[in-house]
Amino acid sequence: MKKQNILKYIFLSLSILLNVFIIAESALPGDLSANQSNFFGYIFAFLINNNVSYQEEYVPVSDINIENNTEHIDIIYGTTQRITYEILPSNASNKAISYTISDDTNFNVVRQGNSFYIESYSSDASGEFVITSDDNNNISKTIQISAIPLQKPTNYTFSLSDDTLLVGYSSYIDIKYNDYSNNNDALRYFDESLLEFISSDSDIAYVDKYNVIHALNEGITYIYEASNINNKIKLEVKNNTSSLVYPTKITIKDNLNPHIYDLDYDDIFSQVEVDFNGNIPSDTNLTYQLIGDPLVAKIDRFGRLKGYKKEGQVTLKVISNMDHNVYDEIIVNVSEVIANDITLSNQDNIEIYLNDTLTINASFSPINTTNKNLILENYEQYFDIIYLSQSIQIKPKLVGDVTIVVSTQSNPNIKKELNIKILEPQVINNDNYSDLHSFVRKFMGHFILFLVNGVITFLAMFYLLKDNKKLSRLIIILSFALLIGLCVAGFSELIQLYTYLRSCALSDVGIDFLGFVVGSGITYLVIHLIRYINKKKNLKNINKTIDKNQTIDN
Repeated sequence: MKKQNILKYIFLSLSILLNVFIIAESALPGDLSANQSNFFGYIFAFLINNNVSYQEEYVPVSDINIENNTEHIDIIYGTTQRITYEILPSNASNKAISYTISDDTNFNVVRQGNSFYIESYSSDASGEFVITSDDNNNISKTIQISAIPLQKPTNYTFSLSDDTLLVGYSSYIDIKYNDYSNNNDALRYFDESLLEFISSDSDIAYVDKYNVIHALNEGITYIYEASNINNKIKLEVKNNTSSLVYPTKITIKDNLNPHIYDLDYDDIFSQVEVDFNGNIPSDTNLTYQLIGDPLVAKIDRFGRLKGYKKEGQVTLKVISNMDHNVYDEIIVNVSEVIANDITLSNQDNIEIYLNDTLTINASFSPINTTNKNLILENYEQYFDIIYLSQSIQIKPKLVGDVTIVVSTQSNPNIKKELNIKILEPQVINNDNYSDLHSFVRKFMGHFILFLVNGVITFLAMFYLLKDNKKLSRLIIILSFALLIGLCVAGFSELIQLYTYLRSCALSDVGIDFLGFVVGSGITYLVIHLIRYINKKKNLKNINKTIDKNQTIDN
């Protein structure tokens, strides 16, 4: 077999195998593909860190970016708004910030990482929230804050708990908010007492101030909200042939134990129970009312009592729907939930480099612990604090071994130790590895892979077509190779549209094809140069032969 035929089969086989590999790799799930690129990323990081010495360069803070360029926020009474910031540039040496709020009576600030959660304790207040860089006090951002009242419900639908009633019985108007998955969230923002429901015929049934419907006489009436009379629900009242039993006394069972932030959890509440003292009425429906600071507790029509934002007392009033003069009241205390344990998300015996940052998170037991702020002890010599709140971020300032202690504001007796080994800094670290990983993924996984593919595919086409007089010209061979490269680049990305945790990017097609163009273009130039040199040598040898023959003839 001729040498050229051997080369033809070798390069043709390599080209087919490489293109099949590229297509197969594009069909890998996203997590496997990420692990693959991480493997090469770690190799590059290892080589760089072991051959390039780290030189720390001080990078000053240039600006503080507020998400969405927010300059003013309105906060509804009792609710929370988030403000997220970013220190620029992302590789700034000192990212620590300080913050102040001008009115800490009506507003409360809770920090979590690069976000601030500002709670409003007023329905009419204003203030300024200022974030200032510790690196440069002249760099700051100010957000104007206004507290506003609870809003009248909007974008809701309503229904009746019973659309057919007997005379003397009651029905509830249930509100469903279209923009909220559950009414607990909506209760934070809206005041349902601002809705005025009306019966079209108040002689048949009327709606009281608690939005409870009371059936009076047989007939049909329609229930609607005063501001939207076109949205009506039919209520039929039927005659009641039975004698009505009215309540004489209600006693609330004193077994309630609500806590702050119960409202954050669907399945945590205190169920209000009553005793009718042996005289059970015909209609056992009740109306629940809380008297006092609305930030202390909330209650729904089913008697599910939840602590809200504050520790304190409210008066719970339970009223019989059959007779509003029959009711009971008790004082309810809403208290904090104290932590009895925490679990750190960080493993013990941590290794961290001097130029890295360490974030410490904790899960609390019980899950509805009120105060989840953490405390850090025994850190001052080895760490600077970037932020300290419900999570902690610290940056080492000294190489060595240290044991820090994490505790809680809720229960300082809880203490968890973390043993940390602080190592000499490295060029590639946690802060910039993602940049290296992205480079490796784009450069190695796309550009270089297709560059090699371009070389091999061009050589395969070259040896396949070189004996064909019509197709052996290099520019034709290059065109065939580029067409194959473009098809493989496009198809390998298209497959990712239908691959788990993958996505198709036109930019990746461009990077792939660029690598293929460079690889096949270089090969084209090399072969063209070799041909040119050989042609020059052959021409020189021919001239020498001619000269030699002319000399002999003479």
